[in-house]
Amino acid sequence: MEIKYGTSGNPPNFFSSPFGKDRQNAADWIKSIGLNAYERMMTYGARMKEENVIEFGKRAKKLGIALSIHAPYYIVLTSTSQKVLNNFIKEMIKTTHLASLMGCKKVIFHLVLGTM
Repeated sequence: MEIKYGTSGNPPNFFSSPFGKDRQNAADWIKSIGLNAYERMMTYGARMKEENVIEFGKRAKKLGIALSIHAPYYIVLTSTSQKVLNNFIKEMIKTTHLASLMGCKKVIFHLVLGTM
């Protein structure tokens, strides 16, 4: 089994690097510092254009960077509010759709237990 090492999102040193002007360059930066994995943060919602997702996935694949997506933080399966549940379902569908387009093998999410 090959172990993957990478970052979750873009730390401050990404933005101070030559790649830091554009988040689409994250895979190039990951490769340049000797890592082989990257977790795209979508913790505040799946807000990335499909064409950018596809391009990002192609670039990462070409560079040998394994990808995952971190889904929104506000996932509450135990809510008694139908609105909250509907929003969760909508965001998970969007997130997994983008993950599929990007070529991700994993989607990470944290379930909140309790009610909202």
